[in-house]
Amino acid sequence: MGDVANIEKQLLAVFPQRVVDGPIAPHDCDECRSLRDNLAGITWVDVPSEFVNSNDDVLPLLSHDAYLAFLPAWLRQGVRDPGGNLANMLLVNLGHHPNTTGFTRRQAALVIEVAAFIAQSNVFGLTDPVNVESMAEIARVWKGVGKSAA
Repeated sequence: MGDVANIEKQLLAVFPQRVVDGPIAPHDCDECRSLRDNLAGITWVDVPSEFVNSNDDVLPLLSHDAYLAFLPAWLRQGVRDPGGNLANMLLVNLGHHPNTTGFTRRQAALVIEVAAFIAQSNVFGLTDPVNVESMAEIARVWKGVGKSAA
């Protein structure tokens, strides 16, 4: 388990910075329009912390390509404020059947590490039954990601 600076370095090393070419949020609603307006033409490192914090529950609204491209911004903010609402919502999202297609083994391992850091660092810690359950589900969802089917 690393510290915040180390995890942020790993996020930079493991998740490529790329602009999403296709749809960012395919629904036609105000929230998705805001996502499209704010995330168009930028990479995950350019997403302001304030935007991530004020959009703690929007990950399911992103297209799959946008989820692949922007999840690191939410991971970074979760590490920066592991006791905040965003970190709690992130733990829910990571364990609630996200589409993990396209993530590499290294990225999946880092997702699990970030989740563990958040769970360990929040006010409840790793002994809290909710954190234990969340971590078990996140590990189940992300453990086999990026492994080739034999």
